Amino acid sequence: MGGVYHPMAMRARGRAHLVAVAWLAASPALSAWSDATDESLRSRLRRVEAAFRQGDAVAVRGCFSERAKVRVELLALTEGQGLYSAGQLQVIFTRIFEQRRTRSMSFPRADVRIPAAGTAFARAIWVHAGTRDGDERTDALMLTLHVEGADWRIIEMRSAR
Repeated sequence: MGGVYHPMAMRARGRAHLVAVAWLAASPALSAWSDATDESLRSRLRRVEAAFRQGDAVAVRGCFSERAKVRVELLALTEGQGLYSAGQLQVIFTRIFEQRRTRSMSFPRADVRIPAAGTAFARAIWVHAGTRDGDERTDALMLTLHVEGADWRIIEMRSAR
């Protein structure tokens, strides 16, 4: 075939690629948050948990990408979906933390995945209550993280549906 376009071969390679991606995503060795998972990712997730528990918007800012705008959509807490800089997110989270007190924030080990080098997905369980009315809510937050330099940064945060 040496450089000649062949439609059947292209489709077969495309299917093989999809099968490989699906297998890698389902592979426990690569997808589950285990001892082999990058320590810097675990460290970043612990910093996110601590920032939420302490209501520290400055610390949350340090978890977001400094290179790109971050996609954020938090149901009932933000005005729909938006793209924000880390500085803008600090202002948004200052307001959120003034209105909502975190009772707990955690990333279950089974809900952290690394489907490809440099990209991770993590689901957090966030329990929070209103500072005035005390109404407690539990939200699942879906985070997409990407490696920037030698560290992981959040590039997307949204409420799970």
